[in-house]
Amino acid sequence: MVRSRFSSSNTARATRVFTDREGPRETFERTLAELSNDSPKLVSYYGIGGIGKSRLCRELYEHATSGERKGDRIAIIDLAVPELRDFVESLFAIRRQIARPCVVYDCAVVRWWSLLGRPLNGLRPKLGRNDGDVLAGVLDWLAESGGDAIVGATVVPGFTLLKKIAEAAGQALRRRLSENRDLLLQMEDLSLNQITERLPYYLAVDLQSLAREGRVILFFDSYEKLWLSRGGELRARDTRTDQWVRDLIAPAKGVAVFIFSRRRLDWDQVAGEGWQGVLEEHLLGELSLEDSDRFLRAVPISDGEIRSHIIEVSKGLPFLLDLCVDIFEEFTSSGNVVDADSFGGTRRQVLDRAIDHLSLPAQETIRLLAVPRSFDRRLFRHVVREFSTGYPETAFAELTDRSFFVVEERTGRARFHDLMREHLLAITDAETRREVSRAIVKFLRARDIPDTYEALEIFGDAVEVLDWSNLDEVEWLFGLGRDLYGAGYWRELSDALGSDWRQGVCMGPVEALVAGVERRIGNPRKAMISLERLINGQFSSEVSAFARFELADATRLLGDFDKALEMYTALAKDPNVADRERVRSLRQSADILMLRGRFRDSQEMLSRQLKKDRGSGRVDTLRQMGHNARFNFLFNEAHDLYEEALSLAKARGDIGAVGKLLTNLVETNAMQLAFPDLGLAEKAIHFNRDLGSLIEEGKCLAARGIWSFLAGGTAETSLRCFGDARSCFDRSGYVGGRIVLEWYEGLVSFGLQDEEGTRRHLRCLEEKSTCARAYQFLAACLCRVVSQRSRLDEFQWFDREAVPSHLERISRRLSERRTNGS
Repeated sequence: MVRSRFSSSNTARATRVFTDREGPRETFERTLAELSNDSPKLVSYYGIGGIGKSRLCRELYEHATSGERKGDRIAIIDLAVPELRDFVESLFAIRRQIARPCVVYDCAVVRWWSLLGRPLNGLRPKLGRNDGDVLAGVLDWLAESGGDAIVGATVVPGFTLLKKIAEAAGQALRRRLSENRDLLLQMEDLSLNQITERLPYYLAVDLQSLAREGRVILFFDSYEKLWLSRGGELRARDTRTDQWVRDLIAPAKGVAVFIFSRRRLDWDQVAGEGWQGVLEEHLLGELSLEDSDRFLRAVPISDGEIRSHIIEVSKGLPFLLDLCVDIFEEFTSSGNVVDADSFGGTRRQVLDRAIDHLSLPAQETIRLLAVPRSFDRRLFRHVVREFSTGYPETAFAELTDRSFFVVEERTGRARFHDLMREHLLAITDAETRREVSRAIVKFLRARDIPDTYEALEIFGDAVEVLDWSNLDEVEWLFGLGRDLYGAGYWRELSDALGSDWRQGVCMGPVEALVAGVERRIGNPRKAMISLERLINGQFSSEVSAFARFELADATRLLGDFDKALEMYTALAKDPNVADRERVRSLRQSADILMLRGRFRDSQEMLSRQLKKDRGSGRVDTLRQMGHNARFNFLFNEAHDLYEEALSLAKARGDIGAVGKLLTNLVETNAMQLAFPDLGLAEKAIHFNRDLGSLIEEGKCLAARGIWSFLAGGTAETSLRCFGDARSCFDRSGYVGGRIVLEWYEGLVSFGLQDEEGTRRHLRCLEEKSTCARAYQFLAACLCRVVSQRSRLDEFQWFDREAVPSHLERISRRLSERRTNGS
């Protein structure tokens, strides 16, 4: 029995395996005929490439939509589209195609979006436009109440607000809210991560309700793409990758789901969630003789000998049958006589014939376009023009309207069927492929880059065609990637590069990027191995300076502040280093001065730099100045500096800086003893986890732990947060995080009247900070809190009044906990 992780269980029946094409259609019709409100219906069709899964998916989808009845809701998700492999985007796509108010899901996603701190108007394109839906009601309410729905979310909608909206809405919305009252109220107690995890379940609740009004049918094509590597091979199955699909299906009673994949799902074996007897698995083998003949008669091909030859040569593969029909139609449209020889006698000959019967300009164009994995209209026009293929530049749609192309509806990008692309590359000589690659790279280098999305697309295209033996091209790719890296798109860079950067002798610049990504996501030790080897490589000064700076940062994170300061100083004084790295090195030097208690010296350096800074540099300097203010317990000043930097980072699309600044605001609130809703901490943890930033995630968890304890929460909750934070710091090797944890844990021990534990944490804090020659002021602060002894004069506080007065407030707070019990 299958069981949703969030609701009750549902069952379906198993069926037989088949190898023909009448069977799939019969199964489809039977599944729809047997739909009931007692359970979902799930059918999986699987088979090798070229066997016709995508074609069958499209035919069944078109059949369902052509016979669509009032109340029917039908959606199709093609997982060959990379964006849709993000489950949130797939849920949005289903929701848009359903095109009916989905009350539970809409409430959840509006609340989720608000907790992320995103402007609610930005959610409208994701959900589509539906009169009287939840989002429309919230936006109307915000407009009427003077809320600013464009700059940011001013409200996190809960059930009370939704009731107000329902009073002015239609009867259906009021009824649906009432039906799901308990579920909506429970949402208000869930964290951001918990709501995110439950989004598929919430959509399933709505689909179940819609299934009472008509048929609800979902199609998932190219399901195996969820496990596809960069090189195109299927990776080992990871059940976490498609957990969201099971969470969507299990509670969706009355909903029919059809999945098309190269792989058996085998959920009863690999998922361990009781899918045995629920999932119908159907093998799509070669077409039977009868099905193949029926298909060819429908073209129509009336000559029985020609049909027999096509059936023989295609071996029951629908893709080859399609190609043969293309050949037949090309012949007949040109008035030529068709015979058996027109199609060839082997798979390769069929592929050759399909190409041969195109016009010469079309042949040359598709041969060249097979070099990149996919192409859009602009790249198509450039290849036609650059190589003078003679094909009309306006005929993109005509060229791609052939059976061996798939065009992604959302992006308009075209890609070849795998079998055809492999064949085209095999018959194209290596020098031509290199020429095409160089032309594409030249085109990409000349393209305007209006936004980050365009930059990511260009980077991904370039990785596919780059000549890795050409240092100039590799360094251009490095420059493009460095800008994306600086904006925080670490995971996107890692996904785009995969292992392809190892294929050339000039991969050093891109290896530096990969090492930087490793450092950013919390693997500084791994990064150092590559960076130490790269800093003396024969690369441009930009690559060398990037590698040197990243090595210095990795060294700092691992606790060698003396060596890191020496490296930053050398970079700042090097006349061959570009301003970008020189200024970054000055900031990091100021940061180390601050960590050593030289606050005034650090502040003076940063104040001088702020007068010169523009753009992203200003974001970084403001953030560093915020650190100085925060560790001097000037919280209002720190908060203002961080907020100013955050606004600039958001405007520039610098998601890496946004993640860090959210962390810093959480840390500021924790030290300030300001205890609003923990939503900011949840948002910061979720945001940094999504970026893959292990260090920032750990810092958020640590701050949340001390925040909770000082606010009166249980010691168990705080210690659990500290344990999660320590795990992040241990995995990343981040020494600074471990030192700050000793400070926090010492405060908790004091509040729990654990004198031995307090002394132990104080000793550890003094030893670690002395060894690192940084953070020693935290040991002085802890000593002041627990014993009122002052060692604060050892450090260069730039506000000597704020520090002791705040430490006394912490001491009073902890003393109250000692008196009242914890």
